[in-house]
Amino acid sequence: MDLIGAVGLKFPLIAKPVLADGSAESHEMFLVLNKNGLKKLKQPIVMQEFVNHGGVIFKVYVVGEHVKCVKRRSLLDISEEKLNNMAEGLLLLSQVSNLVVTNEVEGCCSEVKKVVARNEEDRCCSEVEKLVEEVEMPPLEFVMELAKGLREAMGLRLF
Repeated sequence: MDLIGAVGLKFPLIAKPVLADGSAESHEMFLVLNKNGLKKLKQPIVMQEFVNHGGVIFKVYVVGEHVKCVKRRSLLDISEEKLNNMAEGLLLLSQVSNLVVTNEVEGCCSEVKKVVARNEEDRCCSEVEKLVEEVEMPPLEFVMELAKGLREAMGLRLF
């Protein structure tokens, strides 16, 4: 746990298992709010800081010189109040990229309801989708320069 601070990470953190074998456990994702939550995780895990980002992420796909940027829904923002009031310190999250907007139940799909409930939000599928639609794409020139820099730094042409 001291390693978290030593490498400069701060709570909250996103934690995923290192194992990528296609099992249900390999797709689990946790929001770790404090040291209590960290103690409950099975290792080995990969961790990164969680930053509120409006519930939308950009994925950039690169094949050689071809670059494609797409918007995807992501974890909804977590309020400071929720972060400070969760003594257990750990939230299990659905695999956000696989949320389905069909099979709506009372105006919300069940997977979005689970994520929404965890975030104490009142957003239904249509509102979450609207958030994604309203976010402006980054300028193509920026994405192309970013891809070029990553290609050169990593020596990869497919990522």
